[in-house]
Amino acid sequence: MYSPTTHWCFSAVLAAFYAVVALGPRAQAAVTLIATEDNNVLKSAGTTVQGTGNEVTFNLKESSTAQSNAREGFIKFNLSTLLPADNDGLLTFTTSGAAGTSYTLRAYGLKSGAAGFNWAENTITYNTRPAPSTTGTLVDTTLATALGSDVAVANAAPSGTKVSFPISGLSNYRQTDDSMTVILVVTSQTSGTPSFLFGSSEAADQTTAPTLVVPEPTSVVAMLGAATTLLLRRRPR
Repeated sequence: MYSPTTHWCFSAVLAAFYAVVALGPRAQAAVTLIATEDNNVLKSAGTTVQGTGNEVTFNLKESSTAQSNAREGFIKFNLSTLLPADNDGLLTFTTSGAAGTSYTLRAYGLKSGAAGFNWAENTITYNTRPAPSTTGTLVDTTLATALGSDVAVANAAPSGTKVSFPISGLSNYRQTDDSMTVILVVTSQTSGTPSFLFGSSEAADQTTAPTLVVPEPTSVVAMLGAATTLLLRRRPR
């Protein structure tokens, strides 16, 4: 016997199934993006590019008005392979060398439409960096948003230590060229002398490169499951 409810449920299942097929592997797996560009900038050398942009590490030093040799890290990801439903992620950075003192780290996401989003690792300098500020952590918080919570790294923490920041609302940081810029800074360090090294996108061991992990999409899969459940409940007996 024909049932409008059963027909609707079957149509919903079929639509969800085809949506999952269209997404292919992306409907069933998380995506790990490796940074496409990264470098640090040095406050005391405002017009100088640090290295060539192809170094296997980048350096950080406390970003503050008091630190003349402050170093900020700039990391770029290509979001073009992500889906509209991809809204959350986890940023991870890996230290390259033992921590020479205790550090507190903060990550910022450059807001969509902010000037300077199209920087390049072989041309960025302290004077041309996006979201510049002369106060606080030297990042303009009207142009960049703190991601997650600050992370503390203890003195003598070994090389290979992972530092992670959750992201919610990836679309808030996606630029017109599908890039996303993360600004990584040290908000405080016990001793002002040492720099803190992190693996870059050019690291020989790519497991130490900066990554953005986006979990598998759940909306279409959840729709398929819900529609199937409803169909089973409505089946004539």
